[in-house]
Amino acid sequence: MESRADIIENLCVVIPTLKAGASLDRLLTQCAGYPVIIADGGSTDNTINQAVRADAVVASGTAGRGTQLRRGVDWALKTQNPEWILIIHADCTLPEDWQGDVREHINSHPTKAAYFTFGAKASGWRPRFMEFVVKLRDIWPRLPYGDQGLLISKDMYQSVGGYPDQALFEDVEIIRAIKNTFGKSALRRLSGRIMTDVSAYERDGFATRTWRNVMIMRDYNRGVSIEDLIKRYRKPAS
Repeated sequence: MESRADIIENLCVVIPTLKAGASLDRLLTQCAGYPVIIADGGSTDNTINQAVRADAVVASGTAGRGTQLRRGVDWALKTQNPEWILIIHADCTLPEDWQGDVREHINSHPTKAAYFTFGAKASGWRPRFMEFVVKLRDIWPRLPYGDQGLLISKDMYQSVGGYPDQALFEDVEIIRAIKNTFGKSALRRLSGRIMTDVSAYERDGFATRTWRNVMIMRDYNRGVSIEDLIKRYRKPAS
């Protein structure tokens, strides 16, 4: 952990959780020294206990990723009044020097939002190919997903209206709002690699689950209801 003098001022971390006890402790340790808002959706494991032990603030309420993130960031803005918010999924591991990446971005690119380079927590060529595909998506159409984190200023977040109150593709919508409002150049990929849990891809097969997600995204863009899509998203790929 860095000394208090090295802590980035005016930064608050928001973590959406739902039964995240298996991975949350590690992330909370990485975020030690910063105000952390846990936007919980009704965990029944030890998620809340871990958050309390780490002196994080727990904002509990209705489940749903977009709903939780909106609640968590709103709570952060009201109680911490940060200039910058870092949103991280509970099953991710931040890069070793994530604070250096964030500090450099805030100092050198204050008008842009940022996200980390994607890394898959798995060995073999399939996860490496997945990382390559995500990097292509980062370049064009510049569409990072929530498991890459999001570093965004309070001003930009409020300008785009924040996260939508929906259970799926909330990450896609806020990125689209940023691009529509400020242009594609307002998004910047950080060099640090965030490691993401891909156990669901290992379980279902990388190709099978990736294709299933592509089809869900296609149907989302065609206007299929979130309720129908979330059922397909939560069902193991076959």
